[in-house]
Amino acid sequence: MTIVQVNKYVINYNTRTKHAAIKIYYNLHETSCSEIINIDKDDLDMVINMLRFEKPIFWSTESKTLMTGPEEVGEEES
Repeated sequence: MTIVQVNKYVINYNTRTKHAAIKIYYNLHETSCSEIINIDKDDLDMVINMLRFEKPIFWSTESKTLMTGPEEVGEEES
């Protein structure tokens, strides 16, 4: 399984179809990316918050899984 660190992301929301997609970039030259499409609205909010507030974020190119880096148990947000 290949796990890569996410460097940038782009959120796309089609107001006509009400479908959302997020493009995940995982190299410095923005030439490697994956797209998460047809995201449910409830899931979209969670994924956007994860991308905005967590660091680092990783992406599995095989299982298409977005994940945070390890954190200490009980860690408070600053």
